[in-house]
Amino acid sequence: MASIVPTFEYDIFISYRHKDNKGDHWVTEFVSALKTELEATFKEDISIYFDKNPHDGLLETHNVDKSLEGKLKCLIFIPIISQTYCDTKSFAWQHEFVAFNRMCNEDAPLSPDSYRDGEGPGLPAGQAGVRSFGRDIKLSNGNVASRILPVKIHDLDVEDKSLIENEIGGVLRAIEFIYKEAGVNRPLKSTDSKIDNLNKTDYRNQVNKVANAIKEIITALKNPTAQAQRTTINEQRTTIPKRNRKALLASFILLLLIAISYFFYQQRSTNNDQPTPLDKSIAVLSFADMSPNHDQEYFGDGVAEEIINVLAQSGDIKVIARSSSFQFKGKNEDLRTIGKILDVATILEGSVRKSDKLIRVTAQLIRTEDGAHLWSKTFDRKPADIFSIQDEIASAIAAALKVTLSPNLSSEKTEVWNDEAMKLYQTGRFYYDRNSEGDFSRARDFFKQSLNIDSTHAVVWAYYAITYIGNDRVSFESFNRKALQLDSLNSDALVNEAVSSRDRFDHKTAKRIIDKAFFLYPKDARVLRNLCNIYTSLGLLDQALVFAKMAIAADPLQARAYDNLNGVYYYMKQYDSSNRVGRKLIEVSPNYIGLRSYFTMNYLMMGQYDSVRLDMNSSVADKAFVECVLSFAKGDKKTSDENLALFKLNAFGSINYSLATLQCLRKEYDLALDYIEKSYMAREGGLSSGIKVEPALDPIRNHPRFIAILKKFD
Repeated sequence: MASIVPTFEYDIFISYRHKDNKGDHWVTEFVSALKTELEATFKEDISIYFDKNPHDGLLETHNVDKSLEGKLKCLIFIPIISQTYCDTKSFAWQHEFVAFNRMCNEDAPLSPDSYRDGEGPGLPAGQAGVRSFGRDIKLSNGNVASRILPVKIHDLDVEDKSLIENEIGGVLRAIEFIYKEAGVNRPLKSTDSKIDNLNKTDYRNQVNKVANAIKEIITALKNPTAQAQRTTINEQRTTIPKRNRKALLASFILLLLIAISYFFYQQRSTNNDQPTPLDKSIAVLSFADMSPNHDQEYFGDGVAEEIINVLAQSGDIKVIARSSSFQFKGKNEDLRTIGKILDVATILEGSVRKSDKLIRVTAQLIRTEDGAHLWSKTFDRKPADIFSIQDEIASAIAAALKVTLSPNLSSEKTEVWNDEAMKLYQTGRFYYDRNSEGDFSRARDFFKQSLNIDSTHAVVWAYYAITYIGNDRVSFESFNRKALQLDSLNSDALVNEAVSSRDRFDHKTAKRIIDKAFFLYPKDARVLRNLCNIYTSLGLLDQALVFAKMAIAADPLQARAYDNLNGVYYYMKQYDSSNRVGRKLIEVSPNYIGLRSYFTMNYLMMGQYDSVRLDMNSSVADKAFVECVLSFAKGDKKTSDENLALFKLNAFGSINYSLATLQCLRKEYDLALDYIEKSYMAREGGLSSGIKVEPALDPIRNHPRFIAILKKFD
C-alpha cells in the first residue's frame, strides 16, 4: 500500500529493536492496536511499514542503505524508544533512526508552487510532483511538530537520553507507554490498571494520542502552502531577532548540558552509607612485566589501557587517563603518594606473565588512604581469553566501589593484536604522551611500523593521523578516514574529524562531531581537551574553561591539558591566571613543546616587555617575532623591520595569520587586515582557531574588512 501523499512509499515507519518484541510481542501488539485506532481516525487507509520477522531482514550481502532507502521514504517515523534502542552499534539506531533524521534534515522545503501535483514552477527537471517537507512541520494551530514521533516504553539512562537529544538537536518529547511501580520500569500493557500505574496512563488512551498526533502531522503535510511557509519552533511567539534567538537557545542548551555533565562528574554524596565520588575514583597503573625475558611491557600497558577504557565509559566512577597513570611505570613510588598526586582514593596495580600457552594476570585494588587491599585475584588463562580477564577485573572493581558498569560497555572485542604490532603501538603512545622535542616524529615512526605489520586497528590509524596535525592536512585526513572506516565510533578518530572540520573552517560540523564524541565518551581526557579547543575557537570561552578544568581532573599530569587551560585564560585576557597555569605546566612537563608561548604573549599584551623571556632553543621564527615587537615598542623600527623580514623567512604553519597578529602588535592595521584576508584565502588553521578570540586582533575587530571575514565563520 502506498502513502496517501504521492511520491512517498509509506505513511508510517515503525522502528524498534527486535529484542523488545520478544516474549510478550509488545511491538506487534502496539502496531495492531495502532492500525485499529487509525482506521477509526482517518477516512483513508494509512500504510505502516513494520519489519515483522527479523530472520527475513537484511543480510550481510545486502546494501543496507539502498535497501532501506525506499522503506524510509515515509511521512512519519515512529521509533520505539527503549533501554536498548539508544545504542550506536544497533541496526535500528544507525540505519533507521539516524538515517531518517539525516534524510529529513537534508530534505529542504521547496517553494509553495513546487508542492503542486504535476509540473509547476520551482521544480527541477524530471522531479514533477516531488514534495520536500523537512523534519519539523507547522501544524494548523500554529504549533510545530516533528515527523519523528517517538513512543517511549522505558525510562532512559542519562547517557541514552543525551545521545538521542544530541541526534535530534533538542529535547526528547515522546508519548509514553511506561508502567511504573517502585522498582519497576517496563512497557505499559493493555491489561494494566491505570490506578496501579504511578504514571496514571491508560494503554488505550495512549494509542489514541499516537493516532491523533499522526492525524495532526499528516493533515499539515497535506496542506503544502502552510508547510512551505512554516517557521521553526524557535521563531514562535517571540520578537527576538532570528540570529540572537538561535544563539541564545544554543547557549542555554549547551550550558545546561555542561552543567549536567559537570554535576555528575564532580558531585559529592551526603549519604554516609554510600561512597563519595572521591571513593569512586581510581588510577590504573601499567601492569608490570614479570615474564622471564622481560619482553612483555607493551602487553602490560595494553591490559591496563583496556581496563581504563571499560571503567571510564560507565557509571559515576572517576578514572585517571593513561597518560597520567602510566607516568609512574617503573618508579616504585609509594601508592599513597600516587593517590595524592592523582587525587584518587584507589589504585589498581598488577602484573602480566605471558608464555605461548598461558597468560598469568594478577591484579589488586588498593585504598590509597591507608594502603589496605580491597580486592585481589590471579588469572591463568589462554591468550584468547585476555579480553574476558579485562572485563572480569573491571566488573570486580565496579563491585568493590559500588558502581554499575553498563552491559553495553564491556570490551567484547573480537580483534586480535599481533604481538609486535601492539609493542610498536604502545611504544608510539609512550612518545606521543611525553610530547617533548622530537617525540611526535618518533611516535609517528612507531605507529607506521605497527601498521606495516597489522593495519586492522582503528586506534593506531587515529594516532598515526594525529602526528600529522598542523603539518600535513592531506595525510592527517587520509589516515583518519581509514580509522573511521575501521571504527566509526573510535573516540580519537572522532576528535580528529572534529579538528579537521574546524581547520577547514567548518565550525558547525566541528561542534556537532565533538559534541557527539562528548556524549559517547564524557570522561575521555582527549575528548575533553579538544572540546575546550573547539569551544575556544567558537568564542564560547566560559564553556571552554569548564572543559579545560574537567580535562585536568581526568588527566592531572598531562601537559596538553594545562596548555589548554593556559590558552583559555589568555583568550579571556586573564593574563595573570594564564601565567599561573603556565608555571604549573613547567612543573608537569619541563620539556613541553611551546612551553613559553603564552608567557610571551601574556607579557606582550600587558606591555611588560622586560618580563619577556625566550628559551635558548627557541626557534628562529619565535625569536624574530618577539624581537620584532620589543624593538618596535622601544621605537627602533629599523631593528623591528629586520626581525619582521627574518620572521617571514623562517615562519611555518599559519604564516599569514601570525603576520596579521604581528602587524597588529606593530599597530600597522591595514597590513594586518591584508594578512587576515590572505590567511582566509589560504585556509590557514590558525585563523580558524583564533579569529574570534585572539586579543592581539582587538584593534581591527570592528573594521568592516575584518567583520566580513568573521561572518564567513558563522
